[in-house]
Amino acid sequence: MSEGSWRADPDIRSLLGFSEYSRKSKPIDTAMKCRRLGLKAFQLVGDFPSNFPEKSSSSERAEVRDFITEHDLRLHFHAPTDIPLASRHNRLRLAAVDRMKDYIELARDMGASSFVFHPTRFAFLKLGSRQVVFEDGSVSRGYFQRFEDSSLRLADGANGALPLLLENTSPMTGPFLGLLERFLTHPSTGLAWDIGHTSADNSGNASEIADFFAARLDSIKLAHVHDVVDGRTHLALGSGRLNLPEYIEIFRQLRVPMIIEVFSDKDLMASLDYISSLTPTQPR
Repeated sequence: MSEGSWRADPDIRSLLGFSEYSRKSKPIDTAMKCRRLGLKAFQLVGDFPSNFPEKSSSSERAEVRDFITEHDLRLHFHAPTDIPLASRHNRLRLAAVDRMKDYIELARDMGASSFVFHPTRFAFLKLGSRQVVFEDGSVSRGYFQRFEDSSLRLADGANGALPLLLENTSPMTGPFLGLLERFLTHPSTGLAWDIGHTSADNSGNASEIADFFAARLDSIKLAHVHDVVDGRTHLALGSGRLNLPEYIEIFRQLRVPMIIEVFSDKDLMASLDYISSLTPTQPR
């Protein structure tokens, strides 16, 4: 299937976007790709050097903003995952907050509709085995306190310029839900619900996390959709075990934008083909 040739229910199509997976694509190139595909939104990933704040001049930022305005597109910016917002070293953590603010300013200058971030897993070095270990189980209370302080500093710094959305990651322990709850009391904040991360969560809290999001549907401003099977995530839609039609119908009714998060042209086009095969279950 060639770009732009896919078909889907117009009501669903108006909510769809994709996350750029090419590390070489410049922001304006991704915006143009979005229009060629006939999609309404795209997500830039801050991990890629092409999307570092210092790589975009004021004129390049304006070019993206003007393009998405002219063509009625939406930009969502995903923060990099390696900025240590919960570092035990306060000077490093505050420097990380400042770096994240640079990204928020970049997203704002480009006319982004939202800025998405989530905590990376807590990692530490085990000197005996010379291994970097990711703490998947009992994360210390201090981790959550430091991350919460950083996230609120970001919300204060953004000052309502664009919504800041906290995304669930996998695995997530119970205390994180309390953090999310408190974060949502701050103005111009919301949730990005990654349905693949929820399904793949192996912390024993998957049902609790799903219930948490289901009870706060009015706070969900963005959805990340990808399929999951045997612990593998970010698969093409329809290739895994998720009940995607049910999720997509919920997001359609709520008018929540959906970003397809896969990592290749092949998987993106297969995902669009899959969505084209769906029919809304409720009359509009």
